[in-house]
Amino acid sequence: RQCWSTRSEPRQSLPMAMPRNLCTRAARALAGKAVLVNKAGGVSVLEYVAGFAFPPPKEREVVVKNVSTSVNPVDAMVRKGLFGPLPRTPTILGGDVAGLVVESPKGSKFKAGDKVYGLKPTFPPQADGLGTYAEYVNVKEDWLARVPDNLPLATAGGVPLVALTAWQALHGADPKPGQRILIYAASGSVGHFAVQFAKALGLYVVGTAGAKNLELVKSFGADEAVDYAGGEEALRSRFAGGPDTKFDILLDLIGGRMLEFGAGELLRPGGAVAHVQTTGSDPAANERHAAAAKAGGPRWRVTFVQPNGEQLAKISGLIAEGRVRLNVAHTLPLAEVGKGHEIVEGKHAGGKIVITI
Repeated sequence: RQCWSTRSEPRQSLPMAMPRNLCTRAARALAGKAVLVNKAGGVSVLEYVAGFAFPPPKEREVVVKNVSTSVNPVDAMVRKGLFGPLPRTPTILGGDVAGLVVESPKGSKFKAGDKVYGLKPTFPPQADGLGTYAEYVNVKEDWLARVPDNLPLATAGGVPLVALTAWQALHGADPKPGQRILIYAASGSVGHFAVQFAKALGLYVVGTAGAKNLELVKSFGADEAVDYAGGEEALRSRFAGGPDTKFDILLDLIGGRMLEFGAGELLRPGGAVAHVQTTGSDPAANERHAAAAKAGGPRWRVTFVQPNGEQLAKISGLIAEGRVRLNVAHTLPLAEVGKGHEIVEGKHAGGKIVITI
């Protein structure tokens, strides 16, 4: 049985084995759960509704019945208006989607019922304001990848943004097997993926973390874990003595003074700094490092994550092989997404905050 959208282009639809109501609704406007933001502000502006009417998909978009998403720091920043005005009123926050295909364009590589996940931009100017804190999500098919069988849909929504951030930052530094990499904040959501990706590439990995998370970092494959409470001196005494202990790559997830120290004292000649844009990033420092790189200093790259289904498919392969895993710290229902914002704004979530739809 085929379902057809109200648009002129025929779209693949759910097979008979899938719930009948989804197939019927796919041809019309879908309605379901969502968390809305009508004005910038604190956690109180997040409004849970049960019957939001979702718009039809645009050209080459796939309709996904969302099973899980996650809370990321960028969500709180958009909520507070730090990127400027909201993309639309109301806005739906969230960038991670993981669920079942309801509808797909004619000729799509995805069919109804496929398990998929991906990243949808949540920050202006890329965002359309219809994010993933929602039961249904329209996503460009190029942003999606299939979810590996060993990753439950109920937690898969914790993967795309942080894994793609780590992947893009690491590969932007042109890593080679046998090189040494220092990863700041290695126990965090992006950091724990960076550790695992670096080990999968054959790098020697040193990660910084709080004392209580040092063994956790090692469990992700790090060769050494250093307590960040020791600051510059702890790193200087262990790694700044000569070329054998210095690093080819510094993957920086925090910015500030530690970035300056690492780039200045811990890199080998020809080394690279991969800085991930965060709330701790200093635009003036970014410009200074970029200028220094042009003058022969350490190579410099700033990563602001972009959706990429091909890269996510490669990440899925590593997950399927058991070489990479997601660390989930909290799981909350969609109606309690505000608690997730409070946790992520506390800076020490201890892992991903997954939201189940």
